[in-house]
Amino acid sequence: MSDEESVSVEASAALAEDAATSLGALSDTERAELISIITQMGEEVGDEDRRQVLLDLPEGLGLTE
Repeated sequence: MSDEESVSVEASAALAEDAATSLGALSDTERAELISIITQMGEEVGDEDRRQVLLDLPEGLGLTE
C-alpha cells in the first residue's frame, strides 16, 4: 500500500516475490485466518481507498485461488 515514490519498483517486486513464496506455504487453515484478518481490517479502516485495497488484497496475493 505504497507508491513508486516511496518504494522502488525493484524493491517492491522483490518483496512481492518473497511474500508469494511465504504465502504459498500456508496451510488452508492459515490461509483462511489471514483472509479473515485482512477482511476485518478492510471493514474497520476509515479511508475508502485503503478499504478497497485491503478488501482486494486476498485475491491480489493469490490467497483466494
